[in-house]
Amino acid sequence: MTNLKIEKAQSSEDIIAYYLPTLLAAIKEKSFVDGYEATDEEALGLVVSKFCKWDALSITQVAAEAYEDANFDDLAHTVKTNWAMNKLDHLDGGL
Repeated sequence: MTNLKIEKAQSSEDIIAYYLPTLLAAIKEKSFVDGYEATDEEALGLVVSKFCKWDALSITQVAAEAYEDANFDDLAHTVKTNWAMNKLDHLDGGL
């Protein structure tokens, strides 16, 4: 594989296709117990949670943005609404 220069990439898809498989392979190798075959989704979930510093709101926002990017706007809205309602319940003591 040749070295992809960011400025030469034609699209964000090019960048993702070049870098993400290598990142996910490294995460699978270093972050899961020996013998466990983690999925790409599990490895990416670990990347997102660590990148967001285990902050639930940030992780929720990433998920909602991914849904919107994939044109699942109703699902993105549901995720955001459920998060907001859950947060209000905790702030109001469950009232």
